[in-house]
Amino acid sequence: VLKIALISKTTSLMDLRTLADWDIKNRLLAVPGVARVTVMGGDQKEFQVLVHPDKLRAYGVTLNEVRLATEGSNTAAPGGFLMSPEQQIPVRGISRIRNLSDLANSVVATRNGTPILLKHIASVQIGPAFKIGDAVVNGQRAIEIVIGKQPGVNTLQVTESLEKAIDSLRPGLPKDVELVYAFRLSDFIEKSIDNVLSAVELGGVIVVFVLLIFLMNWRTSVISLTAIPLSL
Repeated sequence: VLKIALISKTTSLMDLRTLADWDIKNRLLAVPGVARVTVMGGDQKEFQVLVHPDKLRAYGVTLNEVRLATEGSNTAAPGGFLMSPEQQIPVRGISRIRNLSDLANSVVATRNGTPILLKHIASVQIGPAFKIGDAVVNGQRAIEIVIGKQPGVNTLQVTESLEKAIDSLRPGLPKDVELVYAFRLSDFIEKSIDNVLSAVELGGVIVVFVLLIFLMNWRTSVISLTAIPLSL
């Protein structure tokens, strides 16, 4: 129903993609009548762990241990409840990485009582995910956001609600980021309605002239002109 794009000359495609995935997408999904929001193009941000095989052998660590440590560095585990006569407090073990340092300092294994950290055997960095496709708008690489509506929902009403949501997002965007429309289905619907109305108006004028010419009586023409639309 709608396609919009994020374009910038200074902000990186990775930052634009992060903005689209975490801020814009969630706001658009909250609009009534929206079924899905698909983000395409740009560089999807990843925390990447590049393992050094020689260091694995030196420390005696397996690749599976590295995988398990990486997965376990970003989890949340239930810990039961802390009970008291007045209340019940849930206890959780939260292990969430916030930056590269948190991930790099994750413990992979222990050898002779010494912890082996992820940074000892691998390089930890932020990089783009493997790219499957890309998006270009007006000859410039961009982030494209495709919005689909639910079946049976009025396209014009959904588009109007989406445009209001998009307008509310603009003040929060970086100054160098442009949010432009790439496709708007409502334009075709509105154009089709205008064409139908224009055809009806032109047809009505032609019918009036034809009736006046052939009947040569304005009263009879008025009766015919009234009967024609009522009989449809």
